[in-house]
Amino acid sequence: MASSPVKPGDSVPDVTLYDGKPDNKVKLRDLYKGKKGLIFGLPGAFTPNCSTYQLPHFLTRNEELRDAGIEVMVCVAVNDPFVMEAWAKHNKVDGQIHMLADKDMELTKALGIVMDCEPVLGNKRMKRWSGIIEDNVFKTVNLETKDGGNAYTISGVDTILGQLKELDAK
Repeated sequence: MASSPVKPGDSVPDVTLYDGKPDNKVKLRDLYKGKKGLIFGLPGAFTPNCSTYQLPHFLTRNEELRDAGIEVMVCVAVNDPFVMEAWAKHNKVDGQIHMLADKDMELTKALGIVMDCEPVLGNKRMKRWSGIIEDNVFKTVNLETKDGGNAYTISGVDTILGQLKELDAK
């Protein structure tokens, strides 16, 4: 487990996530190799903020993100792959975003962003966050800290788009 939360300059961990079925493994590093992308994590599929704000905002602004240079988009949560697939269908993601399950919390632990949701959701989950990745290196990390990670203030699309402009200006 990471001793401190992920930060800019850290490498994307070499972890396996799941797409739709437990046998459909995805190596996260393979998705970002030689590419510019974004990733956003959330406590769980079908939960209020995640379903009302976070995922819908990334979907409705997909084209704007792509125009800003994003080649790969990943949404990840501590759920099983069947739940993530059902959530993708429910939200008509249609392949615009990779909807990946961190069913064993491999990524969550490696990034040091475990959140205790046992009283409400029954288990530990991933804190709400987002980041920009270039060729497997985090360029930005936006980790929500208010209310144990349940707030949605700094990990959204507006933050990512602003950071993309700043990175392009450098």
